[in-house]
Order: sequence, then C-alpha cells, then structure tokens
Amino acid sequence: MTRAPPPLHDLWTRNQLQRANLADLKQYLKEVKLPMAGELRDVAHRVKLHMDVVHEKLTIHVDGTSVSPFDLKPAQLRKQVALLGKDPQGNKDELLTLLIEHLQSTSTSSMPSRSDDLKATPGVKQAKAILEIAATDDYSAILSASGIDVQPSSSTAIMRKAYLKLSLLVHPDKLPKDFADATRAFQALVTAYEMLSQPPELITAVPSKAKHGTMEIMRSNEGCHRTPVHCPRCHQAWGLPSHGCEPFDFNFLMMGLKTFHCATCLFEFGCMSAEHHCPHCHRRVEYHPNDFHRHLTCASCSKTYGFYMYKISNRREQEYRAAIRATQETKLKDKARKDERTKRASGRQTKSDDMGSTQGKETLFAMNLLDACPRCGDGDVDPTEDSRMSHLRTCTNATKIQAYQIKMRHLSQVIILPLASSQKKYN
Repeated sequence: MTRAPPPLHDLWTRNQLQRANLADLKQYLKEVKLPMAGELRDVAHRVKLHMDVVHEKLTIHVDGTSVSPFDLKPAQLRKQVALLGKDPQGNKDELLTLLIEHLQSTSTSSMPSRSDDLKATPGVKQAKAILEIAATDDYSAILSASGIDVQPSSSTAIMRKAYLKLSLLVHPDKLPKDFADATRAFQALVTAYEMLSQPPELITAVPSKAKHGTMEIMRSNEGCHRTPVHCPRCHQAWGLPSHGCEPFDFNFLMMGLKTFHCATCLFEFGCMSAEHHCPHCHRRVEYHPNDFHRHLTCASCSKTYGFYMYKISNRREQEYRAAIRATQETKLKDKARKDERTKRASGRQTKSDDMGSTQGKETLFAMNLLDACPRCGDGDVDPTEDSRMSHLRTCTNATKIQAYQIKMRHLSQVIILPLASSQKKYN
C-alpha cells in the first residue's frame, strides 16, 4: 500500500491531520483508490482511518483470510459491525470508524517506527506529543492534538471541548505513576488553553474626561457586529427595539450577567442557552461569555467577526448592575424557600404509604419488583417493563380481579387470626 509523504505522516503521528492541506489529503486518497468527496474534516478523517490500518497493521479475519477493513464489501462491512453489537446502519465512513476503533482496542500489533509509543497507553502517547509541541509554543497545535481543529480564532466552546478531551487522557491521575513528565504535560495543556481562551489585548486605557487623573477602560469595536441572537424555544429574534430592550442590554446578555425573557413566548434564557448566529452567513454558531472580547472565525463561511460593545455611562451601569444583583438574590431566596417546602412535604409523606397503595403496587409490578399482578394475581407475565405495562392496560376482567381480591382478603384473615388468638393466651 502507498505510504504517506513525511509531512502528512508527521501530522498523523500527532493526530493533527485536519491541519493538512486539502489537496494533499485528496492526493493521498486518490493514490489508495478511496473516495475523495467531502469537506476537510471528512477527508482528513478518511485519511486517518486508512493510515491507522496501514501503519498499525490492522486486519480482520473473513472466511479464514486476513483482509484490510477497506477491502470489505458493503454487506460484509455491515455484518462485521453488527457482530460487534453496533448499529450497522450508516455510511461507509461511519461503519469503518466503528470497526477500526474496535480493532485498535483489541490489537496487540505495533508500528515499527513508533513501537515505543504504541506499547504505551493512549494518554502517554498524547502527553509525549503535547510535550513535543510545547517546545515550539504552538498553543493551537497542542489543543489540536485532540483531533479537533483549533485555531486562535476558534470559539471558546471548541477550545474547551478539545481541552476536556485531552485532559481526560493526560491528567496525572490518568497516566502511569512511572511516567515522570505527567505533571509537565498537563501544565502545558492548561497553559495552552488559558493562553488561547483569554481575550487578546483589545482593551486599552484612555484618559477619562469625567475626573482628572482617572482612567476609563475602552475597547475597540473594529470588525465587531451586533450578532443575531434568537430565543432557544420559539427561535424568534431577541433584542429588537419594539421589545423594550436597550442597546447596552446586548453587553449584559453576551457577558453572561443577565437573563432576559422572550417577547414572543416569555421563555427566560441567557447567553449560554440562547441561539447565536454568524452576522455574515447567519448560520448557527457556538458562543461562550469569554468570546465577547475576542474575534472569532465562522466555521461555515470562514469570515471573522467580533461582538459590538455598546457604550453606557458609569452611573447607569452601576444602577443596572445593582438591579441585576438584587434580582439574582431574590431568585436565590425564592429557590431556597421552595427547596425547603419540598423537603418538608417529602418528609411528611411516608414511602410505605405510597408503595402500599394500589397504584404503588402497580408501579412496583411494572418495575419487576412484584412477581404477580396486583389486580388479577397473574404471575406468568414477561419481566420486561413494556410487557408488564401492556398487561396492566389490558387487565380489566372484573370477575378475575374480584376473585383475586377475595383470595387476598382471605389470606390476610388467615394470617391475622392466629396472631389474635396468641395474643389472647398471653393476656
């Protein structure tokens, strides 16, 4: 099979094929006779799967013969995925991903050129890659080692996703105790996330005209827009003048300081739950309050934009913040009172009374905690919840139900009478 050129191979070693040139990736797929259709992310993933199979020597046994997963016919591929207990529905890339990931988790083979890495745990491999990249201070490349393409202009949500994915692998508690560079690798990851996620130096101090000797913090609005924000429930636009919103309300929403009610459906939402859209292509984008002072690049149209910061007087801002703080304190007090009432109410209601009722017994029967139906006494019902719920819906035979109730009353009397007679003897 065709070997990748050194630059492409190096990116595969670092799990950063999404940073490769699209033309190089398609040329590789052309040489190995694989489909070249799709965007950069899809093409890079397809190349990664093929290089994993080639360099890690992953094969599967079919009819007594070891073959490459890429040589399987569609019907054979679906069959192999189904044998793994996975859903065989999906395109070829999705099925190959499931199969190759299974082969990687069970394979004991190793790649000659990096045998030491493959013998190590996945976390050690990632930690070594992070330490190697950290020497160049390429913070975006460190986060991209997660397999997620991270750029300096990526949103904080994407950076955080990459950071969390890597931290689950390279945290010192996850790595072997004999790996001496565990702490250093994790510190390099934390530094990369902090350096990329914090806002750039867009804030400058300028002399204030209000008082002599004071400084006023201003931020440039160059390249910034009032990005479209929509209600997450009814998807209607938020912040229109007809809704009674002030221009600077945009600042407080985007910084995560205040929640607002939709003028259409009255749903309350904040910046994390709201729908945010690119001001250029109007496609939906991910947003985090840390992005308010940054410039982002849209993943759909690749255009860069920032978030407009409206001017507000110091007095008005202080009044606004005080009102927000008072509202938040009121909500917290109301929530505490509600939780206390709920706690007292649940304490008054005994669990035994609830489970002793007919409805409670039916619930226990549906959960397979009672062997027989509490209505008719039938004990030959399938233990699955669906079967038992279906039985309860159809259990309406009045004669059978009445006979079972008489039987249960008789049994209870038989049990109680000996107890009463024994008590008389002792009295």
